[in-house]
Amino acid sequence: MTYEVTIEDYVLQCNVTHCVSVKGDPTSWASPDDYYGYNEMEFEIVSGYMYDEADNVVDIGKNGCAAIAERWAEEIEEKLWEQVAAAHEDDRDYDDRDYGDWEAA
Repeated sequence: MTYEVTIEDYVLQCNVTHCVSVKGDPTSWASPDDYYGYNEMEFEIVSGYMYDEADNVVDIGKNGCAAIAERWAEEIEEKLWEQVAAAHEDDRDYDDRDYGDWEAA
């Protein structure tokens, strides 16, 4: 899934290649990850751009994307988690609830 992330002056198109969120189980003592839960995400920056002083779009290029990914990896991942959570919330469909015999007036 591809998301757009803004970090400082950079607008990055990020492709999430792996995303796992496991809730903790307080009855499990197998490992701390099982007890507390964990989140994993892998992503790659596909492209990016920024605006110069004259508000012209400037392509960052592959080397620029790699440098930004290395420097801002934690912040990018945090923003991606926010977008993944928002997308997951939007995917929930509340129209399929069973209201029984209820009818509108």
